Amino acid sequence: MTFTTTDTRIGLTVPAQTLHYTPGADPTQFVVEVVNQSDRFATMQLDLFAPGNEDNSTVWYDLTPEISTRKPPGDRTNFHITILGSPIPGFAGLTNLTIRVTSLELGEERRIIRLYIDPGGELPIEIKMPVRQFQSSPLEQVHIPIFLENPSHEKSTTSLWLDGIPSDWIVGGVEHTLDIPADSTIETTIVLRLPDYVKAIHGVYPFTLRAIQPGGTTSEATGQLEILAQGHVQFACTPEEHVLPTRDRHYQWGRGGIYWDALFENESNIPLNISLMVDGDNRAHLPLQVLPDQKLLQPGEQSAIQLGALISQHWIGVEKRMRFVVQGTVNDKQVDVQNDTQLVNLRIPPRIPLWLQGLGSFLVLYLIWWFSWLNPGNPYFGHRAAVNSVELSGTTDEVISGSSDQTSIQWRVRGFFNPIVNQQLGRSPDAGKAIRVVRYRPVNHDWLAAGLENGEIQLSSFTGQGQTTTFSLNRDDRVLDLEFTHDSRHLLSGHGSGAVLRWSLDYPQGDRRGVQLPIQYHQFDFAVYGIAMVGDYESTLAVGGRYNRLSIWNWQRDTVLDVEYPRIGSQAEYVTSVDAVFLKPYLLATADNQGYITLWDLKPCLISDRPCTVLDDWNDGHGGEPVRDVALSPYGCYLASAGADGRVMLWPLSSAGHRSVQYRDGIQIERSRTPFNSTDIKIWDDDVLIASGNENTQVSVRRRDRIHDSLCDLPPSTP
Repeated sequence: MTFTTTDTRIGLTVPAQTLHYTPGADPTQFVVEVVNQSDRFATMQLDLFAPGNEDNSTVWYDLTPEISTRKPPGDRTNFHITILGSPIPGFAGLTNLTIRVTSLELGEERRIIRLYIDPGGELPIEIKMPVRQFQSSPLEQVHIPIFLENPSHEKSTTSLWLDGIPSDWIVGGVEHTLDIPADSTIETTIVLRLPDYVKAIHGVYPFTLRAIQPGGTTSEATGQLEILAQGHVQFACTPEEHVLPTRDRHYQWGRGGIYWDALFENESNIPLNISLMVDGDNRAHLPLQVLPDQKLLQPGEQSAIQLGALISQHWIGVEKRMRFVVQGTVNDKQVDVQNDTQLVNLRIPPRIPLWLQGLGSFLVLYLIWWFSWLNPGNPYFGHRAAVNSVELSGTTDEVISGSSDQTSIQWRVRGFFNPIVNQQLGRSPDAGKAIRVVRYRPVNHDWLAAGLENGEIQLSSFTGQGQTTTFSLNRDDRVLDLEFTHDSRHLLSGHGSGAVLRWSLDYPQGDRRGVQLPIQYHQFDFAVYGIAMVGDYESTLAVGGRYNRLSIWNWQRDTVLDVEYPRIGSQAEYVTSVDAVFLKPYLLATADNQGYITLWDLKPCLISDRPCTVLDDWNDGHGGEPVRDVALSPYGCYLASAGADGRVMLWPLSSAGHRSVQYRDGIQIERSRTPFNSTDIKIWDDDVLIASGNENTQVSVRRRDRIHDSLCDLPPSTP
């Protein structure tokens, strides 16, 4: 039965009978009808109040709809009300409920209904949490304070459950049983003991508190626990150094893959993505590969990322050293990576060890040296037998040598001081017999005269035509010395038979043979070993030879002047060499096989009847061994001597033609185990050049500073 009232504005229809509600039982429902009895559109809102709960602080009913839409005059709205709980906590009996309808357009209207609350039934426990959000770190305790209110008139034995938190974190388990007196509120605390970082993973854990009563009534409250980030990551890259070849199974001798293991150990409570960064000066020269690019690492786990490279090991060279900076990184900045930056090294030695390379290089260099001009014993370079004669060109840039190997060789002087420059310019064809003496033509130095063991003389051109003519008077009369006149028009030859021949030179050209027969002949009664042009006129020749004989032949008058030699000689004693120079025509140097060197002034005996004068005479220069050759410098300021003792000596001279007082013992220029057969000396700028040839097939050119404190020597000149 319903009770209806009307007025001119709002009409309400409410239940007229008493409503019943039993706590813990099914909800009580009823309908309130509201009618717009005005002459305008209006909205309606309904509220329900109970004594002692006018502010509706406790939600005890449900209303649908809460507010009606604007209704036209005469239209109605049904509000459905469901009583969910006791409107007066702990009350049992009859009470009045006030229904209020409010309209902004029409005002309000109230009605009273009666509700009987049965004393029986179970009222739900109210859960109140003063704090709903908690923060903690692994291995710490969390205290969750809880207030439980029992609104019923009877004591309640309630089970308190905590869901959403691992059970082994809850001290005392997930269920707590509590006795709550009637109409009372109690306080309790649930304690959480968090495990270590491996289990207490960083994150937010929502949880639910449930209070379950014996009758099945359940109350809930929610909260959340945030576990803070904690811990670090251990990082290590091994091995610290790789040295090839390695025993790694990925590596093959000479070429293969090598790997470093970048080890990560997650000692934090955050799952992390780990990765590597590699840098270094050699990064571009050695492509490195990171496998995999990144990896997920759970708390407490240990894993590795491989840093690999494919390497080709070079055959030779020095060891290569490479250094890389390897940095371990994680995707979460809350976690620190300990020892995150490390240096790793790679050493790549050559496949062939350095000592073996050194040995091989030595062998290669030795072979190169053996087959090059640097090797004095190279059978394919230089002479193959004793060198009998050497002479420097007038320009001092070349030297010529004649040997018992039947060839003459033209040498580049600069190559004797620079090993990169090949000394040998050219070799003459085989002459057929040993060459005893070689001489440059004084004019232009473009022709060479060579005296042979068989008595022949070969005249060869250095020009591109390469013309050669051979002439002789008596075969098998060996040529022991040759001398050009200063104008190069005549050539004089000294022979083992004692003959001295003067040849008029008509140099070959085209098909013309040139020299035919000597134009003058003189026979001495001793074997001639040395001849030299002396005097102011090109008509006088100094001749030295066996029996220590020294004579001066004027071929224009065909007269001979015998010079009294300081030592009378037997058949085994002889003058080995004589030399004079154009710029000091009266200065003569002689040497003999008794070890003596003698300097002569020939002016008294050439321009008057007085005897020739000995300026200096000594035999301690070569230890008493035979002196095989002497040569004077162009200005007569230096004398070079070559001896059977294996030495080449330099003797600075005074302007008067004596040995210099400061250098009476001479200057040793070269030393060999074998005798020297020939020497020559020239001046070039500030240097004295001494050429020599010895029994051991060697030709050499030595350089010595000019001695300007000598009164004889002149200022430097340009050749």
